[in-house]
Amino acid sequence: MNFARRPLGRLQAPQLGLSRRDFLAGLIGFGAGTGVATWWSARPTGEPLSPLPIADWAPQLDAAVARGDQRPATYLLQEAGERVLASLLARLDRTAKYRPYFALDMSGPEPVLRHDVWDWIDMSGRMVDAFARLRLLTGSASGQEEEAAVRALLLDQQRADGLFWNGPSATNDGYGSEVVEIFSQSRALLALATCYALSGRAWLEDAI
Repeated sequence: MNFARRPLGRLQAPQLGLSRRDFLAGLIGFGAGTGVATWWSARPTGEPLSPLPIADWAPQLDAAVARGDQRPATYLLQEAGERVLASLLARLDRTAKYRPYFALDMSGPEPVLRHDVWDWIDMSGRMVDAFARLRLLTGSASGQEEEAAVRALLLDQQRADGLFWNGPSATNDGYGSEVVEIFSQSRALLALATCYALSGRAWLEDAI
């Protein structure tokens, strides 16, 4: 390949002079910055950066909270957590050792929960982590049997090599059956790390 060589011209020294426009713009910027810095240093410590004093907008806030149509159904974080916990428990297959359902199929007239290969490690790992965190948030003791079953299901998939293996899959021509799926290992590690942080049990450390 032949590349045309560009003729070497005379190098021009960079011009260091400032135009009048550049000078004025810099002067204005310096003045504005100085003004903001002066205001910030002079404002009282702890002054609320609110456009209105608290006394002005607090009654409006109280009135909005009192109106049921304005308040979210999960007003408290604990209430939201309890709903999430109930949702997770409803997503378990009690006929298959509480194996989680991966998919919620809404293509038909009624929603249907379906299994997939991601039930074994991906979903189980996420659920074990979520159960532990939700109990800290809500203080709820419901679903402990189900939680223990999901945890046992996950741990049963760890083989002697330390990796977590998918179980059988009846979907997509058995795609992902009985293999180590790399992404799912992070979900299993997430579950183990959370449980170990909360319990400190040596066998969990060994599993990790």
